[in-house]
Amino acid sequence: MMRFTPPVDDEEVSVLWQRQLNEPVPPLTTVAPELARAAPCDQLDEVLAVLMAKRPEDRYESALAASQALQKLDWSR
Repeated sequence: MMRFTPPVDDEEVSVLWQRQLNEPVPPLTTVAPELARAAPCDQLDEVLAVLMAKRPEDRYESALAASQALQKLDWSR
């Protein structure tokens, strides 16, 4: 199930922007712990971290590379 969770909860806009720009995205398993029972969480968290990296050079080089990383996940849990 998808859910909306604000990325940060500070009220001051300048703090929100600084955190959004500089802090990594939290692992999916901390946002939706129920996924730990249904998905290859450590692997999925790694792929998502690369997909959402702040610096472009830290992301996958192409959509094909991202797709291949997702296809390698072990969903047999």
